[in-house]
Amino acid sequence: MLKKIIKYIFIFLAFIVVALYIFSPYKKYDGFAQKIIKTDVIINAPITKVFAYLSNSGNASKWSTYVHHITPLNMDSITDGQVGSTRRCFKQANEKGIIWDEKITERIENQSRKLIIYNAHGFPMFAEGLATQQLYTVIDSNKTKLSLTLYFNATNNTTWDIAKMYAASYVVDYIFKNNLKNIKKYNEQ
Repeated sequence: MLKKIIKYIFIFLAFIVVALYIFSPYKKYDGFAQKIIKTDVIINAPITKVFAYLSNSGNASKWSTYVHHITPLNMDSITDGQVGSTRRCFKQANEKGIIWDEKITERIENQSRKLIIYNAHGFPMFAEGLATQQLYTVIDSNKTKLSLTLYFNATNNTTWDIAKMYAASYVVDYIFKNNLKNIKKYNEQ
């Protein structure tokens, strides 16, 4: 009897793992070489306005549902939002708990911005080698498609890191969707 119960529990857990894999927001998208988490929104605002808004780390405290605030680290030598600028992200106002750093490694005016994530502390689960990208697409003169992505920057990821990405993808997708709603709201005002 106990063997049968264990067998059914194993089958049930395997079914859940397979379902989480199949329906995961971490998947392959057209135009991308690897699997990513990607969430989009259409904003009724010019692309220049949306791009400039996200170039300012100080705005994160308004639109982010996960980050309390972002502090630029090297503004004395590089303008916030430019290639090479670094910043520290704090989940809590008291700057304790979950903290990570980001470095902007690519920036194409009104098209994209890539940030490498490093120096992460306090996460219950974290995969190394992550990058995020903001992608901007002109719909018309007063309409912009903004996409937020998260993916592995390197190709030598462990099976454990990939499993963590699948598990965390549901939370990341939820955060991205809420952040995009706020970005839309502030840019459409």
